[in-house]
Parts: sequence; structure tokens; C-alpha cells
Amino acid sequence: MQLDFSGPGKPGDNAFIESLNATVRGECLSRHWFVSLENARPTLEGFREDYNNTRLHRSLANQPPAAFRAGGCFVPDRNRLENLHPEWPKSRGTTLESKRVASQAGRLARVCGR
Repeated sequence: MQLDFSGPGKPGDNAFIESLNATVRGECLSRHWFVSLENARPTLEGFREDYNNTRLHRSLANQPPAAFRAGGCFVPDRNRLENLHPEWPKSRGTTLESKRVASQAGRLARVCGR
């Protein structure tokens, strides 16, 4: 096995990690001064706890990652459905596929109590 690190100036190699790094840097590291690693640990742990258990993430149906990971309901936002199937709002109710998608979204909303 060989480690393969992203090269400098190649943020597209792993966009998810680069996005997380930017968030940690912008919302935690840039706002605090640390004199040692031991001094930074409680602040970083607090940020991690908030990020994973409290903060709502739009990409996870406005749930924190811990709640999304634990299961529960995921009802896609109507705008996301329309973005995935641009023809859906125009042909809603006319094709079998649009009826299936609408039925699925309604069933999920009922199961989740929305």
C-alpha cells in the first residue's frame, strides 16, 4: 500500500476534505489563538461536537450528521427533486415516472410526519 497525498494547488483531488478544512480554518482556527496543541484540543473538540451533533447540514435534509447517520427519514426538498428532474414540474402527472416520483415523495412525507 502506498500513500498518495494531494499535490499543492490541487483542491479538486478531494473536494469534501478541502471543504471541511476551509470550514475548520474559517470558523475555528482563524478565530482563536493557540499556544500549544494541548491548548487547541478543547476548542477543536467543541467545534467537532457542534459540527457533528448540532449544526444542521443542508445536504443532509437539514439534519446534523449524527442524526442522519442514526437513520430516520430523508425527504428530499421539492427544489432538489426539480433540479434532478428538470422536466418533472412541467410534465407532472402526465408520465409514469413523474407519478412515481410524486408518489414516493408523498409516501416519505407521510412516514416522516411532515
